[in-house]
Amino acid sequence: MKRILAILTSAMMIFSLAACSESTITTDKMASDGFQELVEDVNQEITEKLPEVTQDVLEGIYEEINNELQTIPPENNTEKNENNSPNNEDASIIPEDANPEDELNLGTCEPEFEEEFIPNPELTEWVDVVFVDVGQGDSAFIITPNKDVILIDAGVESDAKAIIDAMDKYEFENIDLMILTHPHADHIGGAVSILNTYDVEEVLMCSYVATSKTFEKLIDTLEIKDIDVTQAYVGQTYNIDDVDLEILAVDTDKKDNNNSSIVSRVEFGTISFMFTGDAEEITEREILKHYDNLSTNILKAGHHGSSTSTCEDFLDAVFPEYVIVSCGKDNSYGHPHKEFIDLMEKYNRPYFTTVDYGTITVQTNGEDIIMTGEKE
Repeated sequence: MKRILAILTSAMMIFSLAACSESTITTDKMASDGFQELVEDVNQEITEKLPEVTQDVLEGIYEEINNELQTIPPENNTEKNENNSPNNEDASIIPEDANPEDELNLGTCEPEFEEEFIPNPELTEWVDVVFVDVGQGDSAFIITPNKDVILIDAGVESDAKAIIDAMDKYEFENIDLMILTHPHADHIGGAVSILNTYDVEEVLMCSYVATSKTFEKLIDTLEIKDIDVTQAYVGQTYNIDDVDLEILAVDTDKKDNNNSSIVSRVEFGTISFMFTGDAEEITEREILKHYDNLSTNILKAGHHGSSTSTCEDFLDAVFPEYVIVSCGKDNSYGHPHKEFIDLMEKYNRPYFTTVDYGTITVQTNGEDIIMTGEKE
């Protein structure tokens, strides 16, 4: 029976981390239900939460559980003692007064706070970092305590309204810095509408020149509006209302659009974010060569959770508390890829997709993190 508990515990730790759901499978079922009923309950909960999980993984787990069940005499499956707990051998595994989640340390995709979470009262200034749901594209913006604004990418052209609607909630005056990581249409497509809606003080770009109509229209708009365009470089820094931003990579491969991406790291107090555009493994390895401390609280996964990005060495160095994936439902690229998901599970890194959560807002006072999803 201990073997079955170990199998179920491992399964629940893996799937509760991957499920990104408010509900988690708790161990009180172990203390009150028969093992066969528990297997069926776990099967149902996991099936409901993880439609993407491959059938071979599920079958392997349940085959192992069922094999173990066959070795237990029938009467031991259902026999309860006077305290309505499993037989005495198993009752000692989970003490009566134990907190089940503490006992088994089940993971969760949700940020965990005490029931009455109270932020540090001495820290009264908050920064909002909003990962806009733009489908199969990328766009995020940062609102500082004094409503200065940093916009990073702008989705495709049809996403402009969603971005503008999300930004308008903050009633700011202008965009201080627009970073367009690289000139793919799903990162710059909405930029023209945004430039026509707000005053933008500065636009930061890589050196890659695309031949698309989208890129040409963007350049024409920048010239007409006479907006300052700055060529990004490694080590470049900004301080905007106590929010620090540093460029970690740009133009790693000037002949490749994805690997021309601007990679930036943003800090407010002790909390940090990393934005990676569509940077792939060669860019990540270049960053690893030049930076010793890349530890980051929130990582925006490179290239929509593609297998070509977020390599294992990079994930190990950054080791984020949470990972955000911007991608579209049933997208033709299959993002996020299985390789990415497997790596997140291997390192027990909770990841949140805009498919599942819609627009994701992360609020921080420089010490605490509060994360909310539009679809919660």
